[in-house]
Amino acid sequence: MAAPLTGLRLLIVEDNYLIASLIRQIFIAAGCIVPEPIPKLMQAQYAARHGDYDAAILDIDLNGEQVYPVSDILSDRNIPHFFLRGYSYQHPPLKYSGSQNLGKSFRQAELLDSVTMLVNAKNYKPGETPVRLLGGYSKLGADSCRFLPLSPLGDTGR
Repeated sequence: MAAPLTGLRLLIVEDNYLIASLIRQIFIAAGCIVPEPIPKLMQAQYAARHGDYDAAILDIDLNGEQVYPVSDILSDRNIPHFFLRGYSYQHPPLKYSGSQNLGKSFRQAELLDSVTMLVNAKNYKPGETPVRLLGGYSKLGADSCRFLPLSPLGDTGR
């Protein structure tokens, strides 16, 4: 059985080198194809326009610049993505309020779950039941994962 993220091409836009490196290693271990994280807005906009990605993780604040133009480009290209926030009070503007976001005090399983949900939502077809990855990756292998149907009323927690 293949891991749910194997072969996924993931863009990471994060200006903190240590956080970016950690995220990259988590997804490489999960079987994703992850180029070097991008720390600057202009580079991220170029990558979002021209790169071949299946999903993206975007830090909201890149050295004082907001990442929202990158989100717009990815949305126009139908590439699912979510925001990382460094502060509990940092939330996307109303235009992006429907977007998924995760605080930087995340756990590895939460990060993997978030990307898995993005990919599942993009590939969801009417009549199918979307799934949410629960549990986590003790060794980042598919054998340690459990899949459960999403609640029709939204996430009910862990």
